[in-house]
Amino acid sequence: MQVSVETTSVLERRMTVEVPEDRINSEVDSRLSSIARTARLDGFRAGKVPFSIIKKRHHSQVLQEVVGEVIQSTFYEAIANEKLQPVGAPSIDPQPMGESGALSYTAVFEVYPELTLAAMDEITINKPAAEIAPADVDAMIDKVRNQKAVWQTVDRAAGNKDRIVINFKGSIDGEEFAGGSAEKMPIELGAGRMIAGFEDQLIGVVASEERTLDLSFPEEYHAKELAGKPVQFAVTVVTVEESALPEINDEFVKSLGVDSGNIDELRKQIEQSMQLELDNALRSKVKQEVSEKLLEINEVAVPKAMVDQDVESSAKRTNTPLDQLTGEQRAKMAEMSKKRVATGLIFSEIVKNNKLSVPAERLRAEVEKMASTYDEPEQVIAWYYGDKNRLSDVEGVVLEDMIVDFVLDAAKVTEVPSTFDAMVNV
Repeated sequence: MQVSVETTSVLERRMTVEVPEDRINSEVDSRLSSIARTARLDGFRAGKVPFSIIKKRHHSQVLQEVVGEVIQSTFYEAIANEKLQPVGAPSIDPQPMGESGALSYTAVFEVYPELTLAAMDEITINKPAAEIAPADVDAMIDKVRNQKAVWQTVDRAAGNKDRIVINFKGSIDGEEFAGGSAEKMPIELGAGRMIAGFEDQLIGVVASEERTLDLSFPEEYHAKELAGKPVQFAVTVVTVEESALPEINDEFVKSLGVDSGNIDELRKQIEQSMQLELDNALRSKVKQEVSEKLLEINEVAVPKAMVDQDVESSAKRTNTPLDQLTGEQRAKMAEMSKKRVATGLIFSEIVKNNKLSVPAERLRAEVEKMASTYDEPEQVIAWYYGDKNRLSDVEGVVLEDMIVDFVLDAAKVTEVPSTFDAMVNV
């Protein structure tokens, strides 16, 4: 077998392979002989059909099968001998078999880039630092109270953030339109869920009041037949309601799963949950900072096949139909994928060069931390360890953390003070 490799671009290779005639013919003859041993044909006993007839009837199909299999096997032999690492599937172009009977084909494919990582001791990483203050816990409790708020009817004019229940009918040029009417519809004033001006013009209404709103649908309104048109709504107010927050008492604490009803125990549980959330946010921010700095100092040739694969994976993960994206959206998605792939290649090189691997105890600690947020942590731990793929996902997360730690140890690190709110609510 003869192999020649041409470099057509930084990552693309064109490999030409020529397989001798005897390798093809011997395999074809072997398969034809196998067919002949059991072949049945009128006028001949089973297995006694002349080889010339067998060859005439089956040679073309067998040759096609053999050529396909030989191309596949010799391709992998060739890349192994040439020490090439293809990315994605090759484009194979078989050449017509000439008088010599030899098989010749070309394979075009991309290869993994060869990386020489830049020194990390001169880069500066801004590492955010934050702690959970008592005020952060207070704010979280207030957030939970707002989620458990109930609406109570009041006998006064409606103000911003109040809720009103209304009946309304919409009309365009005096004619009602589909979807323009509703009965006993609750609207929170100031929430911005209705078209511009609708909520604003209902500030100050009282129960049983009737009011007419003259408005216009936005130019970009989702119902194209209504977009940009003037509209009039006849509104009747049913009730005015205000939000009533639950008191922080034993009943409220118990409703959040703290059977003792002790507020200090609730605060402790909330703080523990917030700490996990903050740790994840800090870790994510540092990883992002490290990735960006590594991309700045390392020029990486990224294989198109890997970018395409990442785009497809991202689209599948987010249920995004690629055929419905505009060219600009597709280009933006591809650019994000290119950065992810480049970061992954750099991370892989760091792992290889420094022989990083995840210790069993660190993997176990990560699984236990993840399981600690559930009611039955031991079951969650067993669930992860009961499936190699699930455990491998966690191992990948831990390995990325180890890579980030390795870079932080090598780089200059500047600690940047932050807060829980700034880190989590971005």
